[in-house]
Amino acid sequence: MAIAFHERRESEEQPPVKVMGGERKVTSTVERSSVPSHSRAATARKLEEVASPTPEQAEEPEVSIRRGRGGQTSAETNRIKANQEALQREERRIKEIEDMETKRDELVERLDKGAVRIEEARAKGKEVQEWEDYWIQLLRHYEQICDKLRELARA
Repeated sequence: MAIAFHERRESEEQPPVKVMGGERKVTSTVERSSVPSHSRAATARKLEEVASPTPEQAEEPEVSIRRGRGGQTSAETNRIKANQEALQREERRIKEIEDMETKRDELVERLDKGAVRIEEARAKGKEVQEWEDYWIQLLRHYEQICDKLRELARA
């Protein structure tokens, strides 16, 4: 394509006819040019390659890449930030789970000790209604922590 275009342009740009001693002498651009014809042909082929993109290049949209500090693109920077935020959320979740498991274990111990004391006091004939009410409050708190742990484990 570039060769045909180049040849057409040459024919349109014919130099003026010079008459010397009654003869007509036509100087063409080829004679005046210092570039060999095989070099012009190679250049024309390269221009065709550049002018007509390959199918792969035609499908790929051009993406402007802006690089920030450290040579990272903004997409890479955003991905790194997102990964860091996800890591921090996961660390907070793990810490919360550990704290709740510790609290749950403390409540299990208190519930066990409370149940033993209530049974011993009842066996001695003491009034244990207030102790039982408090023990049930501890049990409800234990259940809430277990529910929360299940939610955190699913997340």
